[in-house]
Amino acid sequence: MTAEEREEREQDIADQLAGVLDEGERWLVACRGGRIDVRPAEAASLKPFSEEQPELYGYLLAVNEVLSDAGTGFVMTSMFVAAAICLAIHMEWIDRLLRIEIERLQSVWVYAFALAATFFGSGQVALWIEAIAYRRHRNDLLRSIRSAGFTPKRLLARIAGDDQLGKVAERLKIESARRDSLDPAD
Repeated sequence: MTAEEREEREQDIADQLAGVLDEGERWLVACRGGRIDVRPAEAASLKPFSEEQPELYGYLLAVNEVLSDAGTGFVMTSMFVAAAICLAIHMEWIDRLLRIEIERLQSVWVYAFALAATFFGSGQVALWIEAIAYRRHRNDLLRSIRSAGFTPKRLLARIAGDDQLGKVAERLKIESARRDSLDPAD
């Protein structure tokens, strides 16, 4: 069922119940074996998303892992190189190797600044790498979301607070916010 078909179905059901429900009432209505089952919403136990949509949840986990790992190698390599350069300055290896006097750079403050700048700079590059990885998976991700009967915003509402899907949720939020800012009618 597509998102549009689902919305039409929801409207049909809402139209049928329009004169039946009192203000503020919430009920869970299900059709099981040709029988209509009605329970108060408070008594209903909803399945976790991982059980309700195992295929989609598994795919979201896989994409989330790709996004989590996207810039890690760059950050680790950058930090290692910066630390190695600081060590080379401190141990005066650069002086001997390049025959350049760099005594002024032998300071805890220079090392701290170099490592902090490398950390924040490489962190920004890691975010760009993550965005590129998301763009690679974006079309398949959106196709999977829609084929499961969700819209990106409805999926966001469903997976909110799931730490295992944090990166995917973050990217979907950013994309939804951009789309809303470009065309509020969308």
